[in-house]
Amino acid sequence: MNTIHKTNIRELREAKGLKQIEMAKLLGYESTAKYSEIENGQRGLPIRRAKEAAKILGCTLDDIFLT
Repeated sequence: MNTIHKTNIRELREAKGLKQIEMAKLLGYESTAKYSEIENGQRGLPIRRAKEAAKILGCTLDDIFLT
């Protein structure tokens, strides 16, 4: 059973001053559609991309996944 965990990535991205399209491109998404689904809790954030997001946002994985 796959579980989608809520993330704090939207709040962290906004605090860093990044636009959604910028973050999507930095994480290797070709468009914002899939990334938007992650921010909206409709799609899970793969751990590989979560690690990259943590580097980009200057935070930890706990910051991204713990609410």
